[in-house]
Amino acid sequence: MNAAEAAAVAAFAARRESVAPIASPKIETRSGLPQFSFDHASQAVAHALIANALGTGNAGLALGILAQLTDVSRTGTEAKAAELDFMLRLVQGIGPQDEIEPLLAVQMAAIHNATMTRRCGQPGQVWRMCAATQISVGVHGIDHTSWRPLCFWCAR
Repeated sequence: MNAAEAAAVAAFAARRESVAPIASPKIETRSGLPQFSFDHASQAVAHALIANALGTGNAGLALGILAQLTDVSRTGTEAKAAELDFMLRLVQGIGPQDEIEPLLAVQMAAIHNATMTRRCGQPGQVWRMCAATQISVGVHGIDHTSWRPLCFWCAR
């Protein structure tokens, strides 16, 4: 390992130490419904860790946000613990500090997830050229030929 690599490894270790602990979610299906728990010896401590990661002391808000994150983290029909864990850590990394900021962080994470997984089901059609104006339009825009809203992923 050269000096630059050693410095990068040291910087990574320092960042890793500065991240607040978070409990990883577990999802089991019972009677057709997803059941949540956390990979932690104490579920109460796990809930506190999740609430802290979401920047709130409000347990109800944390559970509501967790439910929303579970929904937007799905890339298939069922929620998966690994996908939810990624989204939780993404929101944690954004660093919400009050009850409003996690809402924005969840939106950022949801848009990221939808963009990266092509949630509407047509990979490769994230961007199209608007023929009428010759400008790039994003995920949702206007079809200038008929002036109707158009989702460029699923043509709805």
